[in-house]
Amino acid sequence: MAHMPSGKFYANAAWFVTAAISRNLPRAAGTLAGGDLGNARTVSLRQKLLNIAARLAHRARKLVLHLPFTHAWEVGYRV
Repeated sequence: MAHMPSGKFYANAAWFVTAAISRNLPRAAGTLAGGDLGNARTVSLRQKLLNIAARLAHRARKLVLHLPFTHAWEVGYRV
């Protein structure tokens, strides 16, 4: 938002839409994930959904997400 107002209407509109999308996209991801993440803050969503180092593998025509052994959800989380 540091670029607003730029003096050009369409540039301001583009920055505004970008700011709105960057706020609403994590909220939608948390709602789709369900559980406690439906009402979580953006920081919590980043920590629990995006910052997970995992390996995606195929097994019996299904996608399996292999999480690290030290991760709290390491119980064979399937996608």
